[in-house]
Amino acid sequence: MNERIKELANIWASRRAEDEKLGIVYTFSEPALEKFAELIVQECLLAISQTPIESDEIGTMVRCHNQVEQHFGVEE
Repeated sequence: MNERIKELANIWASRRAEDEKLGIVYTFSEPALEKFAELIVQECLLAISQTPIESDEIGTMVRCHNQVEQHFGVEE
């Protein structure tokens, strides 16, 4: 699992601990959580690719798309 996704999972887990104190319980395996995170990142990439742009902005959009892929270590 990508390090940033692990960090986000840890943040999510700490919030879960607070919910569990209130009697709210969630059950997700690590592979399920990883897949969920990957799906979110893929949705973000899709949103970037579907953003209307002017022709002079194409390079910026491609760099943004590539940066998100690199940051989260997602391969399409």
